[in-house]
Order: sequence, then structure tokens, then C-alpha cells
Amino acid sequence: MRPVSSNLHIALRFLTFNRRAMLMSLAGIVLGVGFFIFAQAQTSGFEKFFIQTILGTNGALRIQDRFQDTVRAMEVGGGHGDAAFVITHRESVKYVEGIETPQALASAIKEFANVSGVSEVLTGSVTASNGFRIQNAKAIGIHLEDHLAVSALEDQVIFGTLSDFRMTPTGLIMGSRLARRMEINIGDSIVLEAVGQKRRYAVSAIFETGVSDIDRERLF
Repeated sequence: MRPVSSNLHIALRFLTFNRRAMLMSLAGIVLGVGFFIFAQAQTSGFEKFFIQTILGTNGALRIQDRFQDTVRAMEVGGGHGDAAFVITHRESVKYVEGIETPQALASAIKEFANVSGVSEVLTGSVTASNGFRIQNAKAIGIHLEDHLAVSALEDQVIFGTLSDFRMTPTGLIMGSRLARRMEINIGDSIVLEAVGQKRRYAVSAIFETGVSDIDRERLF
């Protein structure tokens, strides 16, 4: 049997000399390491939840409405040959709703090396009804393949399939809370009304993001 070294023997003597102090120190170390592991797990879980819900639903970057400044030209000095310049008036900005040239903007965004996908969407408020229930909703028109590249919609579908949505020209994908409120199942039809026009759609799939504000009003 190999004899214990003097350094290890001295360390064991000091470690076991006051067992109460040793146990308290060991408990403090275990508690600190456990709290660190718990904090790391919570941070990682929140990061995964944030990616799957917020980023997986709205994308990492969203470009929409813009404000256009009112421009006015002014001359410097009083002579005819003096230079002129323009100034902007923040007090009288013009609100421009939507994107005027979405395809040109999408092509410009795709030129960046770190952009993995671009999805052009058309949004609007509608009224959804199925004969005995009426709910306000937000309709979002998408190109499915482009939208799957910037969202987690494919993983968020809980009922139905995206294949049915692809093959049905009048199909839609509905949020889970909205479907529960209207008591709608896969294959049921609903009527969407906006600006005085009505159109009937069939429910091809139901999705759930985990964000109640999105699941109770959004339609694709």
C-alpha cells in the first residue's frame, strides 16, 4: 500500500479538524454552483422561448411604415447668384403607410450577407364569422415558402398540415385561441369581411405561438 503524502495528510487533518465549518463552507460552494447552473438554465430557456415565439413569429427585423419629412428650399443671402439649400420640417411630417416598392426593397435586403430570408406580407384588419360567432382578427397575406424562411410557422402548427394550405387556394391558417373562441376545427369554413367585401375561406391548419395576443387574432 502506497503511503499518503505529507501534503495530503496535512490537508485532510485541516479539513476534518472542524467538521462544522467544513460542512458550512461546502454547503455554500454547492449552493453557489447550483444557483449559477439555475441562472444559466433560465437564461438559455428564455433565449429559446424568445427565438421560437417573438423572432419565430415576427422575424428578426421588420420594415413597415415610414415618416417622410416636409422639405422646403431656402436661398442664402439676397443675390441672384447665391446658393440655395433645403431644410426639413419635423412639425409637418407625412405619414406613409406600407411599403411602396416591396419587391425592390426585398431585393436590396437580400444583398446583405447575413440575411437568410425575406418575406413580403400584406396585413389588414378583418371581421371573421362562421354563422354564429363573430370575431375581429388580423389577416396576413403571405408567400408561404418565403415566410417559412423567416419564421417558425412550420413548427407552430398543432392541427392540420401546411400541405393542405398549399393545395387549397381559399385556405387559411388560424391562431389557436381564435379558433377556440369561434369553436372552429380543421375543414370548417369562415367568412372574412373587410372594406365591405366578403370572402369565404376553409381552415387548413391551426397554429400556436405561445403568445396569447398573436394566437387570438392572427390569420394567415
